[in-house]
Amino acid sequence: MDAEKYDLILEFILRKENVNSRCNASLIKRDLFPELNTDQINNLIDEMESINSKVFNRLHKARNKPIEPNGLTQLFLDDGGFRLIKKNLIIKKQENVKQREKETKLLDLEVRLAKSNIEANKLNKRVAKINKKNESKNMIATWLNVLFALINIGIVVWQALKD
Repeated sequence: MDAEKYDLILEFILRKENVNSRCNASLIKRDLFPELNTDQINNLIDEMESINSKVFNRLHKARNKPIEPNGLTQLFLDDGGFRLIKKNLIIKKQENVKQREKETKLLDLEVRLAKSNIEANKLNKRVAKINKKNESKNMIATWLNVLFALINIGIVVWQALKD
C-alpha cells in the first residue's frame, strides 16, 4: 500500500485549479508523478478505489477513467487519509504478531506441561509398582505378626496352665 502517493493524488484533485476538471492519469503524471507511467498511476488509482471507493468519484465510462473529488475527499484526508489506514493496518499486523507470539509461548508451555505430566505418570507407575510389592510384603509381615502373637498367647496360656 502506497498510502503517501494515494493521499497526494487526493490532495492533487482537491487543488483549486483541478477541482472543476477531471484528473486522469496523464494529468497526474504530468503535474505530480513524472517518474511514473500512466499505467502505474492507473494502478495506484485502482488500488485506492479497492481500499476506499467512496472518497472520490471515478468516471469508468469516460475515456482514461478520470477521477474527481467528492464531498468526502477532504473529510477523509482531514481524518488521516490512506496514511491513517496504513498506520492502523501496521498496528493491527503488529498486534497479530504479538498475539501469535503469545499463542506460541502458550503452546510451548502446554507442550512442556504435557511432557512433565507424562514423566510424572511414568514416575507414578513406578511408585505404584513398588507400593504393590511393598503391599504384598506388608501382608506377609502382618500374617507373621499375627502368627507370632498367637504363638505368644499360646505360650502365655500354656505357662499359666502349667503353674
